[in-house]
Amino acid sequence: MSSQESTELRLMIMSCFLWLSTEASRKPATASPNGAQRWVSEAGVGLFSRFAAERGAHVLAVEQSASACEDFAFNLDDLESVSLYQAGVEQALPALLPHPDAVIVDPPRAGLGREVISALVAHAPAHLVYVSCDPSTLARDGRLLADAGFAMQNVTPLDLFPQTFHIESVSTWTR
Repeated sequence: MSSQESTELRLMIMSCFLWLSTEASRKPATASPNGAQRWVSEAGVGLFSRFAAERGAHVLAVEQSASACEDFAFNLDDLESVSLYQAGVEQALPALLPHPDAVIVDPPRAGLGREVISALVAHAPAHLVYVSCDPSTLARDGRLLADAGFAMQNVTPLDLFPQTFHIESVSTWTR
């Protein structure tokens, strides 16, 4: 994307997704040309949301936990470009618009599962970042993503819990 293009990248935060899409910008010329709408599923207390919003993104967050939503609202109260919806990703994702260019998913240990992946694939993002806390569910979900036309570009394991079997990882996918 050239710096001359007037685009807006939007972010939605849902309990397991950080979702990027590009649209014509309605911001003044002084705004960042890379402004974004991002969607994040399993938004938690707003870590990804704050990071994105402070960099010019419009954030739509979805989180099911009432207590996490309270903490999210407190942590991001000062940001006008953030919206939070209390719902499960399985219910929210099929109804979300617009279709994103990219998404970041950060699911619980159970992974995304077939229903969420089907809804995600229907939105046709070109890029996906999958933050996983369980290699076996990443493998299962990765097979479903590959079957849907995604190709893993790289994966980085992170040993955040030394001397345990828990391994976090961040993988990037393109379609």
